Amino acid sequence: MMSSNVAFSSLTEQNIMGSGGECEWNEGKEKVLERVKLFPQRKEPPLYWVMELIECLSSLNVRLPSPEFAELLVSHLCFDYNHPSLWKFLQQALSSRLLFPLQVLSLLSCRIIPLRHCQPEAYRLFLELLRQYALSFDPNVADSCKLKIINSVDTALQLSRTYNISVLELGHVFVLFFHSIVTALIDSTLDDWGIQMKPCEEPFSNPKSDLYMDIDPNVTHSIKRNEYREQIRKRNSFMALEVLERLTESRKATILLQSVLLNMPEKFNCLLQRIRFLESPELPCSELKLANPVLTKVLSNIHRVSDFEFHLDKNRLVGILVDVGSFNSLLRCNYSSRQSPCWVPFDIYMENAMDSKQLPTKSAIDVLTEGIKTLHTFNQASWQETFLALWLSALRLVQRERDPPEGPIPHLEARLSVLLSIVPLAIANVLKDEVEHNSSSVQVSMASEFRSEMERKSVDSRKHGLILSVQVLGHFSSLLCPPDLVVGAANHAATKAACFIYNSVNGEDGSGTGIHSCNYTRAGGNLRHLIVEACIARKLMDTSVYFWPGYVSTSAVSLPDAAPVEKSPWSAFLEGTLLNDPLINSLMVTPASSLAEIEKLYYIALNGSETERVAAAKILCSASLSCGWYIQEHVVHYVVKLLLFLVPPSHSGSWSHLVDNMSVLSAILLGVSSVDTVHIISLHGLVPTVAASLMPLCEAFGSLKPTLNSTGDEPSTYMAFSLAFLFLIRLWKFYRPPLDHCVTGGGALEGLRDLVDFLPASLAAIIGYFSSEVTRGVWKLVPMNGIDWPSPAATLQSVESEIKAILAAVGVDVPNCSSGISPVMLPLPMAALVSLTITFKLEKSQEYIHAVAGAALENCASNCPWPSMPIIGSLWAQKVRRWHNFIVVSCSRSVFRHNKDCVTQLLRSCFSSFPWNKMCFSLQVDCRI
Repeated sequence: MMSSNVAFSSLTEQNIMGSGGECEWNEGKEKVLERVKLFPQRKEPPLYWVMELIECLSSLNVRLPSPEFAELLVSHLCFDYNHPSLWKFLQQALSSRLLFPLQVLSLLSCRIIPLRHCQPEAYRLFLELLRQYALSFDPNVADSCKLKIINSVDTALQLSRTYNISVLELGHVFVLFFHSIVTALIDSTLDDWGIQMKPCEEPFSNPKSDLYMDIDPNVTHSIKRNEYREQIRKRNSFMALEVLERLTESRKATILLQSVLLNMPEKFNCLLQRIRFLESPELPCSELKLANPVLTKVLSNIHRVSDFEFHLDKNRLVGILVDVGSFNSLLRCNYSSRQSPCWVPFDIYMENAMDSKQLPTKSAIDVLTEGIKTLHTFNQASWQETFLALWLSALRLVQRERDPPEGPIPHLEARLSVLLSIVPLAIANVLKDEVEHNSSSVQVSMASEFRSEMERKSVDSRKHGLILSVQVLGHFSSLLCPPDLVVGAANHAATKAACFIYNSVNGEDGSGTGIHSCNYTRAGGNLRHLIVEACIARKLMDTSVYFWPGYVSTSAVSLPDAAPVEKSPWSAFLEGTLLNDPLINSLMVTPASSLAEIEKLYYIALNGSETERVAAAKILCSASLSCGWYIQEHVVHYVVKLLLFLVPPSHSGSWSHLVDNMSVLSAILLGVSSVDTVHIISLHGLVPTVAASLMPLCEAFGSLKPTLNSTGDEPSTYMAFSLAFLFLIRLWKFYRPPLDHCVTGGGALEGLRDLVDFLPASLAAIIGYFSSEVTRGVWKLVPMNGIDWPSPAATLQSVESEIKAILAAVGVDVPNCSSGISPVMLPLPMAALVSLTITFKLEKSQEYIHAVAGAALENCASNCPWPSMPIIGSLWAQKVRRWHNFIVVSCSRSVFRHNKDCVTQLLRSCFSSFPWNKMCFSLQVDCRI
């Protein structure tokens, strides 16, 4: 269904003020004003008011954004009906593009800044709007609206008179508006602190003395009220500096002020005069000392303008001024004295983290935490830009898996874990680090009140940057399209927000789990809905974000098909329903949503009956672990904790206490054996802990003789040992070819398969033997002729042609795999290993075997001469046709391990793709690197 922002855009396109449009507005503006006056009396969210106003303005043929309505609303707000809810409505109207931010801020500034002492609440709210929208600029405005906006801003700020020019273009207005606002905030702050200076031009913000006399002359405020407002006035001065810091730190601000410097140096020099005055050490002002950290940054930001050098290209400059998304605008600026912001480390790290051959021991959360802070400092970026770059990298990570080649590699579950669990936890660490830093650096004293306020704002700036970054994500619709695996979850998240809005409007429980729900299929959920839920779950933002324009579609909020909410199986579980088969099956496919549910499950796994304990272990290792993004760190913690069983107080006997819990442990080990789940555990940094817990399991189960009556579904000692031992091998990578080690035994090939079936752990010895023999390289080649050994002939030619096509596309030429030799040949140990592995059954329950065998096979093949890998790939492509694409890509990569000339070709192709290479460029590659 059409989302709210799409609805706004479509209505905007339809609103065309014709020849009779102005007449209709003049006749209908009183009706509009009366409707606005009634808004504060209604208990609806401002989003509803905006939607209602859009329809009303549309009926009057008013084009949006509406300059006429902006004039009407600001004049009404200042100050006849200065109601807090109308300020919320104003913010919502700006977000919804009902109003043009440049015009609204100009109209507010000329009214509020001069009266900031008698209207401190309004000034504070104005500063918040300025923080959010001062740099928001979209030149794509209809000509009829554009001229009205230009005239309105020019009249409000007196730009033509102040700058002695005829303002003709909207871009000129934007540059002069920003310079005026920066100057006004500095002047007003100096005036608030009682600091007098003689500027080279008339201060923008100093009010005339009679303005104070005309405001509410008959109102007598109580002493308490006056004290409260005085506190606001004092804090407003500091807040104005913080807003200045926020605005001037961005590259867009630097470009705007640079434009003033280049075209009106005398005006910029007046700004510098104010800065130099503030830097004077003789100023006797206590407020200056308290504000010194923020003031220092403001001064540095403005000084940077005169030191800033860049390649003045018209298209690139326009790119900076056009607000098409802060992230994209950053990439359009070309600097010669400093590098463009570089966010690619996010993408590189996340993609490397998906490499199934690597299981890092360090938590991805810790790595990203440090990466966020490092790149934020390195790029001199705002927190909004930093967090936006992080989200976009994680979204790209997910989207690269939309149509993956099927194969034994981590897929969507691990990638979604990065987006919805790892990244939010890393961001939470960044916010937490700032809080801890501030709390440790603030000295407790009466004089620290304002410093504490500024440091709290520093934390808020990170959180505010996070919220804005998630809000801006709405513009990246192509990245937000959910993969099929999570369409239901995305729709559920959107439905939850719609229910929250619906219930809030109707005075019902606003939790989103009330008596109404809308059809999931109509909710229009996307990945941003899941990101928001992940952030809310970790208290990074609150449910007020549900009221963002366009976050929930209008049709979903209206709930025409309201129906009772389906009860979650977890609710039944918490209410005490026994773990019967239907409930177990439901819990295994439905992720838990709260820590209380996981804690109860863990308690049952420890203390329930044997059947309940096994069921609890299976549930814990299923959907809650792979898809329970909002509490995934807790699920992983309890899964690992179950592997570290303590000795029960009632235990007696010579057997290890681990054997007493063999059924539960086997269920856990089998449940976490999938490639994605192992990777999720690795992302949370628990590989060392899991490996440490597996060693006593291997010792306990490996030292026992198997019971003869282990039949059916009952776990055997062999199976428990094999699960633990092969899991340990995957974590510690024992399958890599040793340099000088030979494991004897194994027997004939016909018996190897029987041995693996009987004792899966024996696969480690088999792999060790074949790996060492491949490494020694003393065995003769054997023909893969389909008689003695399996033949790849059915698919080899197809695989070969696809490999050559892939490599040719990147400028690499390789010889034919078969080279005219028929049949193709492999070293005998390699032939034996591949022949063994292609006999394994491809079942989910066997994934713990495939994960070890597949990685070992690839490593062994890398030690064999080309074209061993394409031959092996062809054999596997015959066995598993759906893995064909994955196999071809893997074989294409392997050529670079065998052929150094191919590496040279690839590097030359990469560098030659850059435009500057066409000038004069020669590449010398040392293939020994």
